[in-house]
Amino acid sequence: MTASATHRAIEAVWRIESARIIAGLARMVRDVALAEDLAQEALVVALTLRLLGGLSTAEIARAGTGC
Repeated sequence: MTASATHRAIEAVWRIESARIIAGLARMVRDVALAEDLAQEALVVALTLRLLGGLSTAEIARAGTGC
């Protein structure tokens, strides 16, 4: 997969899942702006860990479900 294809795939998944992630975080922290910041930070951390080989895609997906 090329870098641009990877970038498009990440953007597509983020567009699909970000509202659900932010909504769940907003319920926990009671602050939508903070929830948006936390969700974006979590994405950066997950992508960084994946890039460094620390997490598999299955582990990242599992972390998103709370399991």
